Amino acid sequence: AVAEETGVNEDDDPEDVRRVHSFLVTCHLNVAVTCLRLKRFTEAIDACDAALERLTTMTNDQHGRSDDAATRRLAAKALYLRHGAKKGRPTSTGAADEESALQDLNQAVELDPKNTTIR
Repeated sequence: AVAEETGVNEDDDPEDVRRVHSFLVTCHLNVAVTCLRLKRFTEAIDACDAALERLTTMTNDQHGRSDDAATRRLAAKALYLRHGAKKGRPTSTGAADEESALQDLNQAVELDPKNTTIR
């Protein structure tokens, strides 16, 4: 499945595989930013979820390094963007999902505590 989505195989150089995954995470995050600007909050959340899923795949596969600072920063950015999308998207009651948004923000701060934009 990974080869079909990314064009890389498990036999490829681990660093090449990691670069492809990082590039795709960045693409998902760019989509999320664009959707936020367009107030398309559900699509922004979906893009952040896709980025976080790919980051999880990166850290769980044999080539991943879960303690990698760049991976933590990307995850923090995805959580921060998802936080913004959740705050902007009304729920069935008409209110934003504040509790879930706050959880995302807290996780983002935990992953990248020096990021002044997140704090």
